[in-house]
Amino acid sequence: MTKHPHKPCWQCVLCNRVLCNKYSLAQHQVTCKGPKPPDPSTTCERCNRTLCNKYSLAQHLVTCKGTKPPEPSTTCERCNRALCNKYSLAQHMVTCGRPKKAKIMRTCDICKVYTTPRAYMLARHRSTCKPPPEVYRCDRPGCSRRRFDDKKYLLSHMINLHGMELDAARAVVYI
Repeated sequence: MTKHPHKPCWQCVLCNRVLCNKYSLAQHQVTCKGPKPPDPSTTCERCNRTLCNKYSLAQHLVTCKGTKPPEPSTTCERCNRALCNKYSLAQHMVTCGRPKKAKIMRTCDICKVYTTPRAYMLARHRSTCKPPPEVYRCDRPGCSRRRFDDKKYLLSHMINLHGMELDAARAVVYI
């Protein structure tokens, strides 16, 4: 039993099969007889990939492009796109050739930042959205338009740094 170096899985020392936990490895080693030769009935004819069973091969064949060209009956006559089966072709034909709709982007009217094409996501965002905090700035020379999150800090700044009287500072701040 050796632990796989890159994943939290366990690898069989006989056949190199990787399993998810020690219990699965122990169950596997009861019947493991070493490496198995590839089964020709589970090899893809298109790309020569060998899969572990016939079901996996059937699933693989649905999407395998391989080197074999697709059957002519599964190629779209409008755009020449090759599809893997007749059902996929029928689904494709419903929308093939139609101009795509432009997505309508919705922007949050509270924060003016969040944008999404889906109305339900915008509604969910609005339930937790808070308006951006109001910012107060000092317009006096030498302050470089210093910013304050609260009026009381700007008031304190005007009194302490600019030497304003309390009433004059209040008049400037609370305009």
